[in-house]
Amino acid sequence: SCRLIICQFIFEKMLMQANFFQKNNDEEISDLYNLTLLGNKEAFIKLQSYATKQIKLAEGFLSLYCYSNDQIQLSQEYAIKSKEHLKKEADKNKNAFSRYYQYVIGAYNQIGIGVEKNPNEAFKYYKLSADQNYPLAQFAFGRCFEKGTGVSINYNEAINYFELAANQINAKAQYALGYCY
Repeated sequence: SCRLIICQFIFEKMLMQANFFQKNNDEEISDLYNLTLLGNKEAFIKLQSYATKQIKLAEGFLSLYCYSNDQIQLSQEYAIKSKEHLKKEADKNKNAFSRYYQYVIGAYNQIGIGVEKNPNEAFKYYKLSADQNYPLAQFAFGRCFEKGTGVSINYNEAINYFELAANQINAKAQYALGYCY
């Protein structure tokens, strides 16, 4: 747990030092979501401000954040507002930033917010995003293999995707990888 805290701290500092907040809006929103998951209140406030401007990707990530914090009703509201736009962007798959949309749509399908649960669709969208080297999706895709979500259980594949995400400083993937060994 001390190692996890150190990894989270290092990740947060790397994001700040790399001036991630001067990137494309989609990249910035993704980075804000990552920082929000690590407890950064400034990032959460900025993510909320994007969502209040009806920026759909911000609404999508905020929906996932609310869900992870047991704010199910608020999570559903954001998901319902954003799902059609996010799915349209996710299905383009030619945009360099479609990986963010694919990840959110995968998560919506996995947990059933804004849509009916559909493990096969979750697997499909996580794969599209993971194939574009998005660490959150690589971790989620690894979990699909670990838990049998939309695919047969395959621990070797799970470990492969956990390693890909862990190498990009994804703390959850690092923890999952440590647990596997």
